[in-house]
Amino acid sequence: TGQNSLNPIEGDQIFLSLYCGWEHTTGIRLDSTLVTFGGNTDGQCGHGHTRDVYSPIVVNDLHHVTQVVCGAFFTAVLDKNGHVW
Repeated sequence: TGQNSLNPIEGDQIFLSLYCGWEHTTGIRLDSTLVTFGGNTDGQCGHGHTRDVYSPIVVNDLHHVTQVVCGAFFTAVLDKNGHVW
């Protein structure tokens, strides 16, 4: 398993939906938390740094996520209260 091959996501993560940007992927999990991974040159994964993320990591402080939109170098998130991040 390498960076250029399909690999299963480890653990008991159940996803409601997945969204893809140019080089990054986001997923809303069953508990309405958001995970992101992939290319992160502009911080589009939302982890406070610009290093690439090779496995799904929960984005801290985002709860009750209902929708996500990914562009080439950005991610926008809508929560159940109507707040956009």
